[in-house]
Amino acid sequence: MDELDNFRKSLGSMLEYYGIEFDLNYKTQKGTIDLVGYVNNRNQPDLSILIEGADKFDAQKYLNILNEVPSLRYKYIIALNDKIKVEGDFPEIKIFQNPLEDYTFQNEIANITKSNKAKFEFSNLKSLRLNIDNATKYEELIEEIRDQGLDENKVDKILFDIHNLGKIFVGHYQTEDGNSYNFNRAIESSPELKFLMVTGLLDVKTTGSYSQGKYVEYALTEEGEEIAGSATGKIVNKNYKNLDKIFAEYGEKKVFFSFLGNEFDLGKFVHYDKKHEFHGFFYSSSGLGNLEELSEEYGIQGERLNKMHLVPSCPLFADEFAEIFDEMVNINLGSKKHYFSASSNYYGILYSIPFDFLISKERMQEISKKIDDKTLDEFAIYYMLRASIGHESDERKINKINLKELNDLSLNEEIVNSILEELKADKIISKPIKNDHNLIIIYQPEQLKAMTEEKLIDLMDILTK
Repeated sequence: MDELDNFRKSLGSMLEYYGIEFDLNYKTQKGTIDLVGYVNNRNQPDLSILIEGADKFDAQKYLNILNEVPSLRYKYIIALNDKIKVEGDFPEIKIFQNPLEDYTFQNEIANITKSNKAKFEFSNLKSLRLNIDNATKYEELIEEIRDQGLDENKVDKILFDIHNLGKIFVGHYQTEDGNSYNFNRAIESSPELKFLMVTGLLDVKTTGSYSQGKYVEYALTEEGEEIAGSATGKIVNKNYKNLDKIFAEYGEKKVFFSFLGNEFDLGKFVHYDKKHEFHGFFYSSSGLGNLEELSEEYGIQGERLNKMHLVPSCPLFADEFAEIFDEMVNINLGSKKHYFSASSNYYGILYSIPFDFLISKERMQEISKKIDDKTLDEFAIYYMLRASIGHESDERKINKINLKELNDLSLNEEIVNSILEELKADKIISKPIKNDHNLIIIYQPEQLKAMTEEKLIDLMDILTK
């Protein structure tokens, strides 16, 4: 949902507060009315609200749209720009300033409904003001894009991808081992990219030049970041209906796990090159970044979020999760790029989706409640045991299990003890060693590896049913 949709809904809530039923985005043959209301007529709308963000507009254009609905009695325009200039004289249309900033429009609604209620208070007022301002800037940008004869869809896609990925490469090069990488060659010389640079929305972060090729790295400026949110909302609104096909094809829980990603931020997933060390089982005690903030935002316990995050982090299922992200890219709800380390080593493919635009707090809680705690704890335990074997480059000793890491995940002690006792009975692991009760020696790493991977595959089937 984009910023103007949030604003429309907030205006609708205000109308409801005064007893007026409403519809959003009311279609006519000549255009769309942002909101219509039903004051005295419950069958046909008699109130209309059009939202205008530009600094000037032709009221006749709006009147032509409104004339398509003869039942309209109250015709309003909400001007988001306080310096707005109206071309023409149309007394039948009343123009009001943004109701987030003053009460004049709200007084009008109270008068026509003969209400003595206290003033309606908009929720998330600061956020709404900021978002509407950004949406207005975005609309002004698109207006100029059209005036310049440029492709607004291409502009939206550039802003969407950089907003998703943080930065993009444009260009190409070939590495010494013969691998070739192309970065967004389709927009390399596009006037849309140049326009975004000149208008101060994009910035060049780094450039590279080699005998094999060259690339430029682009990122959003502060102003570009603000406007790109509107482009992202627009693209999500346009393609959101396709998300149901993804959930239907892969299953709600599996898609949900994939969307958590395997990076520090929700919605980001790296499909690691199989030669890269992170392709294997890997555990970071920091888990998801900003865990406390995420827990508060989505109303899910932080430790539980970290445990759920281990599922898409499991390399046994990397190809399956990457397939889902590829589908998201195909339906224009995701982005991807080649992923390199700071020292230019190739990691793999980074996928990113606009998580906040796609999964609401309510939807996240709803799906999370369907995930069985016992199965999730078992998955986390076997994941951690498998990760303890690790790569030789891992700083942890290959032949030891760190019980402190298990404790950090707040796992069910009874389940942990039961699994460890079974492994001890089979002489696969030791008891905790005396001089450090947090460490257990792995006697048979290959046997532990085979057993844990088999368990993880079985548990994955249960978790995603």
